[in-house]
Amino acid sequence: MTPSARSTDLPTSQQPEPHPPQSAQPAASAQPPGPAGNRADPGELANDESEAGSIRKPLQVKWGKVLAGRGIEVKTSKPRWSLTTLMSAKPRDTRLRVTFAPTGRVAKAEVLDGGSGYPDVDGPLVDAVINRWSASGARFDEAKSESPAGEVVLYFKVLFGT
Repeated sequence: MTPSARSTDLPTSQQPEPHPPQSAQPAASAQPPGPAGNRADPGELANDESEAGSIRKPLQVKWGKVLAGRGIEVKTSKPRWSLTTLMSAKPRDTRLRVTFAPTGRVAKAEVLDGGSGYPDVDGPLVDAVINRWSASGARFDEAKSESPAGEVVLYFKVLFGT
């Protein structure tokens, strides 16, 4: 559940059921994802690299699938972190505010709430978002037509699994 959604916001009949305990094995995604082309990376091979989500809550970014939310498709790309960062950082999940231009390219990306806690994680993350992410779809076209500047702002939560 995202920080912006509390279980008390839902009627009792719609409360989410508790998840069963997870095994004692460490999660495969405990570190930031490795460089592109790393065959040990557990994500699915695809041109688009992130998890599906909803446009009502921050889209949750996990590398390996396309982000899609009610008619908006966001094509993503993994950041390129240094080996030192991959070995030493234990980043917090990070919230982003991304402004897409009418063309679908990213016009601006902002790290929210202090980011991951590591500038060496946040810098390449923002660089990947600005230079390699794009948005499209029917709902994207509708949203940009409703905006005076034609820009669409979406919120994302990058899950590092720490």
